[in-house]
Amino acid sequence: MSRRFQTLFLIILPFLIASAAFAQPPDTLWTRIWDYGHDNDFMKSVQALPDGGYIACGYTYYFDVGNQTWTARLDQDGTEVWLHIEGEDGTDAAHFTAPTADSGFIQCGSTISYTPGIQFGAFARKLNSDGVQEWARLFDDPTVFGDGFYCIREIASGGYVAVGHADSNEIYRLSEAGNLVWRRQMPENGLLPQWVEPTSDGGFLVPSSHYNSDVDAYVFTLYKLDRHGLIEWVNDEAEPGLSIRGEAHCVRQDASGDIYACGWIITNPNVTRKRFYVTKRNPDGSILWSTALPEQSGASADHMVILADGSVVAGGWNQAGFLKERWIVKVSSEGEVLWHRIDLSGQVTCLDQGLDGSIIAAYYPSTINEPSTDLALMKLEPEVDIELEVWNPIIPAAGGLLRYGAQVSNILVNPTPLDAWIVVTGPNGDRIPLNSFPVLLQPGATFTRPQINVWVPGYAPNGEYTLEAHLGVAPPTVPPGGSSGSRNMGLASFTFTKGGSR
Repeated sequence: MSRRFQTLFLIILPFLIASAAFAQPPDTLWTRIWDYGHDNDFMKSVQALPDGGYIACGYTYYFDVGNQTWTARLDQDGTEVWLHIEGEDGTDAAHFTAPTADSGFIQCGSTISYTPGIQFGAFARKLNSDGVQEWARLFDDPTVFGDGFYCIREIASGGYVAVGHADSNEIYRLSEAGNLVWRRQMPENGLLPQWVEPTSDGGFLVPSSHYNSDVDAYVFTLYKLDRHGLIEWVNDEAEPGLSIRGEAHCVRQDASGDIYACGWIITNPNVTRKRFYVTKRNPDGSILWSTALPEQSGASADHMVILADGSVVAGGWNQAGFLKERWIVKVSSEGEVLWHRIDLSGQVTCLDQGLDGSIIAAYYPSTINEPSTDLALMKLEPEVDIELEVWNPIIPAAGGLLRYGAQVSNILVNPTPLDAWIVVTGPNGDRIPLNSFPVLLQPGATFTRPQINVWVPGYAPNGEYTLEAHLGVAPPTVPPGGSSGSRNMGLASFTFTKGGSR
């Protein structure tokens, strides 16, 4: 698609007006359950993909073989594109799988299928777009039981970083082929690291728990490492008047360098009740604000993601009698709880924001007699809804006006500044972003524009086009053939044809 064609698209998006605010959490769009009839199945990870689908992983007890790694690629409706259950003759588990820049996947976990005796080995492996293994690397100390990698992330400069336990609590830097570049032992007496966050300066953040002699307790701790894995700073300060003990389970960094982290803390020295905890820190780890939900029998925030509107969503659990409840909590960038969703039975293990702005969460259900029985996913509706209706989907070969209508509504609680932009994909697969500009979504606002006109010139190639309307954080570029870089709170699209017959 030529620049001349790009400049002749005239896009008019609505100006959004204020209305009454809504504080309810989003509804469930769908749930997907994989029930193999066992009591030893766990969904451990789910990540959104640039095509609007998802990659999920965990493990299942498969026939009489033992635990097997479970990996599934799903479309936007949760339907399987492919599913692989793997493992030879032992106890294997996939703990984390994420997309890579080459449209494949990186995965990590634990295995005894390829290790001597009955010892667990920590593994990392690269999968292609069909889930077929390209390479695998095993890191094992045969004298230590319980080895495993729990998180692995691709690094912008190339290669991967993984955390877990191979002969102690460690962080590993791997090459693009999975070969060891370096390994660093984390401080002793800390929590087994289950997350690592690459930072904008090439370093890493690792959440943990560390002994603080000043309060004689293990407290919520963040480690900042440089690009060589050497510790730059440790933040293990108990918050005055708030935390007595705690654990950090997940940490994220936003575009400005600020740090968000979640886990649990205990605030009453006489009551050992864990509180669901989210905090925002300066780039040096010092506290900006903290939010701890009211004391329960026990609760924890186990994973979190920064959304396109600048807020964070954390997922975890709360102990309610003999059962655990699934908790998903949205917190603003200023520490205000915007909504709090509770689903009976289970525990959220991982969540992400999808291409359409929705929240996808991996969890496992629980009952009194069967702590976990199924691998499960739930998808929440986007908080910003865009509806498009095209009036004339066929444009003459000589060119003409494309006419369509648009309606935008939302259940956001606060006025929210976002980017609005259009992406048009042509017959040759070129993706051209158009007319990115800021808008301010008001709480509960709904705006309808019955007709928007777009001029399609005669010299544009004949064929099928797709028009996408985005609201979120506009990417600096839109790569050909994909939506990588888009961070949306809402997304809608339609197709039209140039050169067809009416």
